[in-house]
Amino acid sequence: KVETVVLRLEIDSRGGDVSIVDLVKYPKTNKDDTEAFRLMSDAEKDLFIAQSGFAGKRPVNDGTVIAAPNHNTIYKIEKSAYKLTDGQDALKVNLFWTSPDNVKFTKSYELKRGSYQITVSHKVENNSGKIWRGNLYQQLQRKYYKDENQSSFIYTYTGGVLYSPEDKYQKIDFSDMEDDDLKRDVKNGWAAVIQHYFLAAWVPPVDSQQSYFTRDLNDSRYAMGMKATNEVQV
Repeated sequence: KVETVVLRLEIDSRGGDVSIVDLVKYPKTNKDDTEAFRLMSDAEKDLFIAQSGFAGKRPVNDGTVIAAPNHNTIYKIEKSAYKLTDGQDALKVNLFWTSPDNVKFTKSYELKRGSYQITVSHKVENNSGKIWRGNLYQQLQRKYYKDENQSSFIYTYTGGVLYSPEDKYQKIDFSDMEDDDLKRDVKNGWAAVIQHYFLAAWVPPVDSQQSYFTRDLNDSRYAMGMKATNEVQV
């Protein structure tokens, strides 16, 4: 559990997923300001989570495969609760996993006072004596459901968005994801899933080129995200 001035999160040790996000400054309804609006949730009915990890297992020169963590890996944690205290401008949450070949992975979340931005980083320390290679991916997984609190007289878009310098803001709704998997290389882009007034987005570093994708995961679940086009080698 992680709490700042504006956010209340839960990070799952399985995969290091962001599994719950409450927007502390936004009440769930205008009649009751005691319950925060829940943007992301790991509940089956309205699943909406953020995931990242390394895609596949990359063989090195001698054919050896060194494992890497993905969104199903169980990480070790330092402690179970974090809270931004008075006088503290930022806090950092670290999760750890070590491969059988002694490659140590540290997944970190950094949150700053008053900010809705969460910085995610992955550190790889290779003590295997062999070359390790991997591609970092980041995705949002969302289950489509009808919001019971939404007025039937007001249309609001719920679905994916891809931003690229060429096409700007491009909606990719869930029916598009069912029809075909997106696969597109973009430099200086970002991917998001939006709902009514709010969104969650993965925004990679400036000037990085990513291969953007969508997946229909069945049971009304969809994934939208990106994978680095260049391998990391350590």
